[in-house]
Amino acid sequence: MRRPGHDSVTRSIDVFIRGRQIRFAAVLETREAIEPTCAALAARHRTERDLVELDRRTAALRAVANDVPAYLLENVRWHLAIVNASHNDLLIAIVSALSEAIHAASAIEDFNSDEVRSAAVRAHDRVIAYSASRRPVTSGQQGRWCQR
Repeated sequence: MRRPGHDSVTRSIDVFIRGRQIRFAAVLETREAIEPTCAALAARHRTERDLVELDRRTAALRAVANDVPAYLLENVRWHLAIVNASHNDLLIAIVSALSEAIHAASAIEDFNSDEVRSAAVRAHDRVIAYSASRRPVTSGQQGRWCQR
């Protein structure tokens, strides 16, 4: 018997979101509620390879800062790198599903500001710094790092 993959959870959550017509704001709220825990687990369980991937994702995000559609895609990839560094398969599957839904519904105009994109990258840098030091990001420290 084959074990189900992350994609089965993604499909189920996608069907639930679409079938119930879950508000976009509710999907964002859910991810924002989960991601601080993912960051804390990433700080605890990350490997050196995870840090290299986070650095790579952050560099890619900076490189496309002026290309909003590419920025939105790289931002999703960055968030997935954080949850992957948690090494928690269930959280990885759930955040993957939420990230796909958020990316599919993201309004490009929300990121048309250089200031918004720069603030997100700075927040990402803080999360990586905590992960590198193995100190988990606490709710008071994390601010709004989990922006779309």
